[in-house]
Amino acid sequence: MRVLTPLIVLGLLLSITTLAVADEWYLDKSTVAKRFDKGTREVSVAGAYVAEDGSLDSTWNLFASYGVFVAERVQVGIQWWGDEDVQSVAGFGTLHFGDATSQFVPFVSAGAGYRFLDAGSENARGADDDFVYSVGGGVKYYTSPDSSVFLKYMFAESDDVDDDYVMLGISKVLH
Repeated sequence: MRVLTPLIVLGLLLSITTLAVADEWYLDKSTVAKRFDKGTREVSVAGAYVAEDGSLDSTWNLFASYGVFVAERVQVGIQWWGDEDVQSVAGFGTLHFGDATSQFVPFVSAGAGYRFLDAGSENARGADDDFVYSVGGGVKYYTSPDSSVFLKYMFAESDDVDDDYVMLGISKVLH
């Protein structure tokens, strides 16, 4: 059931936002065409379900990111994720696919950074602070020209620990 909770919440959010966008703003290409242009910035926050070391034991994390588009559809930035015991900071790159005027936009991402652990906590699982890398992908559903709800899967691995994250969040494009 814990795995299905983020998917149920996403389904409800998509149902509600679909009703909210009945004016069909996404058909106006001039409104959304600059969404992925060079220099555009984006901030995101999400809740993340974490399957630790591939087990069904899990925790919830917070995820936040800030990115800048350095080329059309190519975003680089910094991301943070964690809880009170384990936190990670990493640079990332994201490639967006499909039509920039679409409501649904798939993406893939990769990142590298550092994981900080409270060695005394049970969430540390005997690991030490170390290098971490991540790979993932997902889809954004634009509820307005500059706001989206997204679902993302991310795999993060360090020397001692590997985790699977399923995130449900929101993004805001800043021009």
